[in-house]
Amino acid sequence: MSAVAYGVIAAHPSLPFRDVAGLVAYAKAHPGHLRFGSAGNGTITQLSGEMFAEATGIRLEHVPYRGSAPSLTDLLAGRVQLLFDSVAIPAIHEDRLVAIATIAETRNPQLPNIPTLREVGLSQAEALPWFGIAAPAGLPGSVLNRLAAALETVLATPEAAQAMTPMGLKPRFEAGEAFANRIHREREMYGAVVRRTGAKPG
Repeated sequence: MSAVAYGVIAAHPSLPFRDVAGLVAYAKAHPGHLRFGSAGNGTITQLSGEMFAEATGIRLEHVPYRGSAPSLTDLLAGRVQLLFDSVAIPAIHEDRLVAIATIAETRNPQLPNIPTLREVGLSQAEALPWFGIAAPAGLPGSVLNRLAAALETVLATPEAAQAMTPMGLKPRFEAGEAFANRIHREREMYGAVVRRTGAKPG
């Protein structure tokens, strides 16, 4: 693993809520009214929305796009009402969107006043995005170890953190068995979500 993302639930400012409790109350009072965009069918941005809806007992209509950028464009235009995607963070800083909650283990330093889903009692709704680097199967151990060591060194530099921060990312090094276990756990978790919701890759 090379980085973890600070996901965010972002809403169009025309909506009358500013927190998770308000979102849930509004969705229950207006079933089927809220549409959330995603980067595509089966992506983490769809699964995040599906898990949130499932955990809170609300109904959200999923609108898949071909990438995060067009989903953000339509949220800004009000064609969808929600995103579960860190791509919205710059627009939140510009007061063009509203941050409802952070989807991460800790609060985002860029959004220090926005609570995490854990803080509002919805840890079961966390779909935590991360980025990793994979190598071909059968790569010699000596080469793999050299690559991992180099990556760990780079991720520890201030420059790496500085470059990732504007994108809502935080460097995190994880390799070997720990990284393999993470992949296995999350494959099982997201597989269950896909089976329950019918989400499929586009």
